[in-house]
Amino acid sequence: MRPTSRTRCAALLAALLMANCAQNPVTGNPNLVLLSESQEIAIGRREDPKVRQQYGAYDNAALQQYVSELGQRLARAGHRPGIEYHFLVIDSPDVNAFALPGGYIYITRGILAYLNSEAELAAVLGHELGHVTARHSVQQLTAVTAANIGVSLLQIFVPETRGAVSDNVINLLGGALLSGYGREHELEADRLGAEYITRNGTVDPTIDASLYAVGYFGVYEPTDERVAQTMNALRDRLWCKTPVGGIARYENDYYHQVSHDVANVPGNPWFICTLWIAQWLIKKATTMEQLKEAIPLIEWVSDRCLPSGVLAEQVHPYSNEPLSVSPLTWSHATFVQVVLDYLEKRTSLDLCGACHQPTQPFRTRKTNKPLCP
Repeated sequence: MRPTSRTRCAALLAALLMANCAQNPVTGNPNLVLLSESQEIAIGRREDPKVRQQYGAYDNAALQQYVSELGQRLARAGHRPGIEYHFLVIDSPDVNAFALPGGYIYITRGILAYLNSEAELAAVLGHELGHVTARHSVQQLTAVTAANIGVSLLQIFVPETRGAVSDNVINLLGGALLSGYGREHELEADRLGAEYITRNGTVDPTIDASLYAVGYFGVYEPTDERVAQTMNALRDRLWCKTPVGGIARYENDYYHQVSHDVANVPGNPWFICTLWIAQWLIKKATTMEQLKEAIPLIEWVSDRCLPSGVLAEQVHPYSNEPLSVSPLTWSHATFVQVVLDYLEKRTSLDLCGACHQPTQPFRTRKTNKPLCP
């Protein structure tokens, strides 16, 4: 007997009603999911032998034990310590790591060649652990199922969408949802991984101004959200909250320390560290208004040079007096580079509306752009 549209509709609605409104272990917010925790674990258990058959376990018992023990320490610091985790180095030259639902986490021997410390390995494992603790794969499976139900309902109530049109919709949805975790999930996994390795004591959680290098030297684009979050954290936690201002090197910097009020004075303000923030603002700027955000930091440095024009290494967080070495070549070199970066970026952004040439051209040895007539 062929099911009627009403019967199919009732079946689809019943499938939706079977979904659980479960509390997310990480956020505490309710999530609509189609899998219980036991079902999630069962999927991982079922798929694990397939991964092992496809790639094989890397034949190094000591390494396997080391990775597993590190992973288990991180898991105990995670949001779902009650499930059983499995960490495995698979015998693949690919540079990759991934996780199955329910606590099955894999890292390739290929990626190990690029890791230089336990902290870097912990960061990779922690990221994949974050996908598991936040139930990203379960959310993804739920989204795919809901999308398929939506297409089926569309076919029932709008018959003309059946056939090639609906197939295209299903293919598009499937490709989008099964191509990997979304950006939001990846950023959350990054954050959770950092949280777990900090809780575990694998890395020093002290925030350091040198993290600006991640965006400045091209590890990530300066506009990448991860870089933006890092730089905003630097500005928030390393800015000296006194009338002097400026960026400290790192939290509780003991070098020439004059204050133990770390919450307000994380360290003495350094010229180069303050200029690093300006360099990031310049690199990420896509408009003149954004570029101008760097000017107050450049002026902060120039306002604190000695009458001779000399820049020290750092200044007193309460009196503005120069501290440590003076002059410091690094301070001067960084200031010059920031000004050059600013002028070059202004040349590319501040264009004549008529001829689209720079209104205030600045030419260096690195550029051969024609000047605006």
